[in-house]
Amino acid sequence: MIIKELLERIGLKDLESEIYLFLLEKKFASAGVIAKSLGIQRSTVYYLLNALQKKGFVHYSLKGKKKLFQANDPRILEEYTLQTYEQVKDAIPKLLSKRCSEEKDEALLFVGYKGLFSAYHQMLSESKIGEEFLILGARGGEDISVTTYRNFYKNFNKKRIEKKIKQRILMNLDLKKELGSYYEKLPKTKVKYINQKTLAPIIIFPTAIAIVQWKEEPSLFLIRSNIINDSFKQYFEALWQTID
Repeated sequence: MIIKELLERIGLKDLESEIYLFLLEKKFASAGVIAKSLGIQRSTVYYLLNALQKKGFVHYSLKGKKKLFQANDPRILEEYTLQTYEQVKDAIPKLLSKRCSEEKDEALLFVGYKGLFSAYHQMLSESKIGEEFLILGARGGEDISVTTYRNFYKNFNKKRIEKKIKQRILMNLDLKKELGSYYEKLPKTKVKYINQKTLAPIIIFPTAIAIVQWKEEPSLFLIRSNIINDSFKQYFEALWQTID
């Protein structure tokens, strides 16, 4: 990831990032030098420097009457990120309390790998220790990108196992050699094989059903409905019992 993008992700604005990176390369610089070097109006530079000081990224010293600005040690980024993480963690219970608690049926669409990550992470966060994921027609984008899908599911399974969530898989028979051995060795995981080649796996989470469509830009349909969830669970169990 480009450093400037990283700075922006943790809360710095575009021009704030430019000034901080500029100061890291200099021992010190006045607001006038910064403005001239970066092509920014001096009044804007003063405003941004003030913001950076409040965030703890910049300080200044006086040389006569002139302020010379310096970037603080980059290790401040770690502390700044930890503080932000703790603030977000503390805010989550309040945010959850604002969510409508009324149960209702809904269908949601998540697009792209970030969308899939968001959906899977949400399902994992809603699941409790000892609960189980059921996967029907397991497949994971190997027809599109072997590296991407393997990294995606390996990371997800690591988090699932850490949370002590069980998983049963009815895997497409054509994937037994390629993927079966990997999943059979995973803790809290059971695998059986079904003689079909479905390209859209169905994941039965404790609180929703997910249908994944693996394409160059994958998508995931998430359906929340107690009736649909129970129906798919019964269908999965019926299939599971018929396979040795």
